[in-house]
Amino acid sequence: MSRVLQTNCASKAVLQRLFGTFPTTNVWPVGDDELYATRGDCLFRSTDGGDTWVRIRRFPRSSGPMGILPTGLCVDDDNLYLGEYPLNDDMRPRVLQSVDGGETWKTAATPAARHVHAVTIDPFTGDRWVTTGDGDNESMIGRLTEDGLETVGIGSQMWRAVDVAFTPDAVLWGMDCPYSRKNRLLRLERDQVGANKPSVETLHTVTSPVYFAETVELDGQYHVFFSTAIEPATAPRHSACVLHGSTADDFDTWQTLATYDRASSPLASVFDTNAYVFLAADADRGLFVNPYNTDTDSGTIRNVPVRHLRTHVG
Repeated sequence: MSRVLQTNCASKAVLQRLFGTFPTTNVWPVGDDELYATRGDCLFRSTDGGDTWVRIRRFPRSSGPMGILPTGLCVDDDNLYLGEYPLNDDMRPRVLQSVDGGETWKTAATPAARHVHAVTIDPFTGDRWVTTGDGDNESMIGRLTEDGLETVGIGSQMWRAVDVAFTPDAVLWGMDCPYSRKNRLLRLERDQVGANKPSVETLHTVTSPVYFAETVELDGQYHVFFSTAIEPATAPRHSACVLHGSTADDFDTWQTLATYDRASSPLASVFDTNAYVFLAADADRGLFVNPYNTDTDSGTIRNVPVRHLRTHVG
């Protein structure tokens, strides 16, 4: 399917009725009036709250419909980072860095991977974490340093993650492996970061690939949320769900807060689209859940208030 058809408003509307909805845009708010957004293979910046936009970057032509993943851009003080998501197997993706709002860029790292899944900031240490995929030797979780990427773990689907979550004592993620019947939720204690053979603990298993993660601190405890996705090859046996665990019981129990099936479409057998559950969290307002391309509530934003989270504490 050509990029023009995927991103053109009129043709996209027709395609979505036939095949199911699919995202072509990301938006990241930074401060009061500054926004970054992708559409197709372009990155844009607005400094007036979205009234006007300037294109500041073009991604590789083989990039996916969103250009990069929603987890593929982050801002750390004056540093803007993005992780490329090419679909051309002959092209190595880059982690790019800009210190002037996207006017100029430099390559911070070039992972030996198919694409970059996430670039994110550890709120407890300030470290910049990177995840990549998708083959065993391309699946990596690492930290970005002045010298490039420092590998934390690599070499199997255990290290194939999209997003990561942080607590003061650990780093947590879920496997993004659509063909596995068991995707594990995993924890790496901070004292294992940098070890030659880090010890990783399995906390829970789910049947679907894990995409997005959020953390909320509440009454001295840390609540971690993961959402799973439905990918075309696995739709008959997978669901998209939101999972919740906390330090209150050392992540011993995981509760499913919501479950969704993929929306049906007339030509799903010809070309299928993913179903996602986007997440956002706030310490005062709780968790926000945004299912996409699901059979119920698709496109709506549901709030799980803080008072509801308290009822699930051990």
